[in-house]
Amino acid sequence: MSNYSTKQLSQALSIQQQIDALDQKREELTRQLQAVLSPTGGATKKPAAKSKSRTPRLARGVRKGSQKDLLRQVLAEADQPLSLDDILDRMKAKGFKSTSANPKRSLSVLLYTDSQIQRASRGHFRIRPSSGAAAATTPSPKSTRRTAKPKTKRTTKRKAKKRTTKKSAKAAQ
Repeated sequence: MSNYSTKQLSQALSIQQQIDALDQKREELTRQLQAVLSPTGGATKKPAAKSKSRTPRLARGVRKGSQKDLLRQVLAEADQPLSLDDILDRMKAKGFKSTSANPKRSLSVLLYTDSQIQRASRGHFRIRPSSGAAAATTPSPKSTRRTAKPKTKRTTKRKAKKRTTKKSAKAAQ
């Protein structure tokens, strides 16, 4: 048998019922508080999973194309060749927001790989002219590079002479 009297047990039961009622009231008040503070009106929503992709993106509501399209638009609107920093600043002004760890590097890759973008000088880029006349007057950096000199008879004679001396040295051993 227990050492508690009937009066003590009834008091304990009464206190336990009050605790249960207060717990229910606390839970109800917590739900009401969440409904007031949440923007969705109380609907519980799982947090969005963080994207593992590191591709650059435009801010929500501004996206009208890819990063490449925005880059071409910025260069087309410019009246002179732009540096990498200038291009990035103008893209950010248009709403570009990158999730890349290094947005300059990803932009640099696009600048050097896009066939419609031309390097005007070291570190400066412009959109490649589309008309044939403009393209003919503007030399591209590739066309100004030196080409290999054609082999002359003198160089071929020297190489032939070296080959024959090596063969005769091996035969003598």
